[in-house]
Amino acid sequence: IRNRNFFAITTFDIKDRYILDGLVRRDGSSLFGPDERWQTYFRVSGAWRANEDLKIGGIDDLRLRASYGTAGLRPLFDYQYETFAIEGGAPVKQTLGNRALKPARSSELELGANLELLEGRLSVEYTYARKETKDQIELAPLSAAAGFPRQWQNAGTVLGHTHELALGVVVANSRDLYWRVNVAADRTRQKITEYPLPIRDRAVA
Repeated sequence: IRNRNFFAITTFDIKDRYILDGLVRRDGSSLFGPDERWQTYFRVSGAWRANEDLKIGGIDDLRLRASYGTAGLRPLFDYQYETFAIEGGAPVKQTLGNRALKPARSSELELGANLELLEGRLSVEYTYARKETKDQIELAPLSAAAGFPRQWQNAGTVLGHTHELALGVVVANSRDLYWRVNVAADRTRQKITEYPLPIRDRAVA
C-alpha cells in the first residue's frame, strides 16, 4: 500500500477570545481506484469566549464553538481489483474490478458550548453533531452479462445525529487532595437516507 499525504493547517487566536482554525488535506493512496487516486478534505472551526465580551456575572467562562469538516474511509486492499477463487483446480470469478472506487466521504457539522461556574468547580459541556457519510463502500450484485457475480461500489448515504452532555464537579481541592467527578451521556441516531442497491438481493461480504 502506498500513500502520499499533504496538508496545511493554521490557527488564529485573536484577543484571547476569538479562535479560528483551518485545515486542508490532500490524500493519495493506492487503495483508491486508478481513476480516483487523489481526494481532498478540509476542516474549518471557530470558538468565541463569549463572557470576555458579555461579562455575565457568576459565569467564569463561556465558550461557544462550531466546526465543519470532511474525511474519508478507505477501501480495503483488494476491493478495486478483479478477484478469483480456485474451485476444482480451475479459477472462478468472484468480484469485478472497479477503477472508479473511492473512499466513503463523511461531512460533519459540530456545534457546542462549554460553561464554567463557581470559580471552576462546576463545568458543563454540550455538543451536537450532524454527520452524513456518502458513497458507502458496498458489495453490489451484478447481472450475468457482467461476467462477475459482484463488485465493490460506492453506493448509499447514512445520516446521523448525536447529542453529548458532560457535567464535571470538583468535590475537593486542597493541598493534599484534588477530587473531580465527571458524568457524561450521549445519544446517537442514524438512518439510511439513500440506498440504490436492491435490499433483498444485495451481496453479502
